[in-house]
Amino acid sequence: MQKTAQKYHVRVYRFANVGNHLHLLVHVKKRAELQAFLREFAGRVATLVTGAVKGRPQKFWVGLVWSKIVDWGRQFQSASRYVLLNVLEGHGLRNRRLLAKLETEGIAWARDPC
Repeated sequence: MQKTAQKYHVRVYRFANVGNHLHLLVHVKKRAELQAFLREFAGRVATLVTGAVKGRPQKFWVGLVWSKIVDWGRQFQSASRYVLLNVLEGHGLRNRRLLAKLETEGIAWARDPC
């Protein structure tokens, strides 16, 4: 993911693999860079998971990407917290008290890149 993000000038703040879907909190300057990043990243994930090779494609993704634009400040903090909750959920630990403790200790600070 980081290699593809660097290639398209995408800054990844948070990432969560919940098992059947992914959450990304990213910053881009141009829509085209986000589109190119998502296209390549989705292809790389599908290839790694299915073992597909050129000429023998396999169906992997069920739906299209869903996105939401958030402002800096409160919306960014909320989105960051949501993705972090999904990280915990992916490990079977979805617990708002644990998240609050991590935030208090500075471990879950929203502007830290993952």
